[in-house]
Amino acid sequence: MVSGEDLDSVKEAVKQLVSTTSAVVVNLDTVSYVDSEGLGVLVGIHTSVRNRGGKVRFAAANPVITDLFRLAKLLE
Repeated sequence: MVSGEDLDSVKEAVKQLVSTTSAVVVNLDTVSYVDSEGLGVLVGIHTSVRNRGGKVRFAAANPVITDLFRLAKLLE
């Protein structure tokens, strides 16, 4: 679980990473739950990469997370 100041560090690292690539694969194999802040980070990744013409793929998401991503329109 990542929260508080650690989440801010993760957000900044992810922001720098996605600003330099056009293809991102997020491995969710060990993720069992995504809260609103985590979803916000993933939406930000998706939006940033897609706005530059890139692609984002979410790998190994469990069915609950897959449904959440479908509702958030991250799988389109």
